[in-house]
Amino acid sequence: MTTFAARMMLFFIALAVLALQTGAWAAARFLSVPRAAVAAILLNAAFATGGLLLWALRAGEGALPAQRAVSSALVFFLTGLVASALVIGWVRYTVRRRAQMSGQDC
Repeated sequence: MTTFAARMMLFFIALAVLALQTGAWAAARFLSVPRAAVAAILLNAAFATGGLLLWALRAGEGALPAQRAVSSALVFFLTGLVASALVIGWVRYTVRRRAQMSGQDC
């Protein structure tokens, strides 16, 4: 893999993670905590499935073996859940703190 190809792959992965965490932030900001958690699970599952589908489309081009692709998708899913949980917790904390500072009830 050339340096350019590696940089492009990293760019597209970063774009996917940014979109995923933006979705988690929006869910945490505008939904209740249980619904935000369900939304984060669904978003992470959708992105991991999308990665597997992308792998399946490129499977004949010397891509990763199936076991490594599935384990990579699982790692992406689990780390995405942890990151989404941190985003949801941070957003809920800041919303509550802002409401307390302004004298409103959450």
